[in-house]
Amino acid sequence: MLKRILLTIIITIIGCCNTVFAQDYPAQCRVTAQTLNIRSGPGKSYYKLGQFHQGDIIVVKSVTQNGSTTWGCIDFTTIQEGYVAMRYLDYIAAIQETHTESAHTKQSSSFFDSFDSIFDGLGSFLSGLWTLIKWGFIILLVLLVI
Repeated sequence: MLKRILLTIIITIIGCCNTVFAQDYPAQCRVTAQTLNIRSGPGKSYYKLGQFHQGDIIVVKSVTQNGSTTWGCIDFTTIQEGYVAMRYLDYIAAIQETHTESAHTKQSSSFFDSFDSIFDGLGSFLSGLWTLIKWGFIILLVLLVI
């Protein structure tokens, strides 16, 4: 019994670490720095293309790691990408791709989908907390079945 509890705790911790910090992209993010430089590549050594200002909402298409800094890729112009340091952004919510469906096609949804939409706009902390709660609930159900 004790081994089972310890195994559950370890699995929960590993699952939580992977889900709290993983975000979906493309996503809307809010600039938290007074000014945020837009670079031509993922690093300080790249040319400065422009700036965002505190409170601006931007769309980050993807992220990449360069050394200890995570960089977000954005559309600077219609033909050029830019990069911003992710530490100066707050994750708001993933941007969902819209698909047109016929009247006969029903979109699949899970029990958690309605709750997910509530937490989408509340920032990354509450979104991560909701993810922890979901995984905890799923693990609890698995343990009850075992």
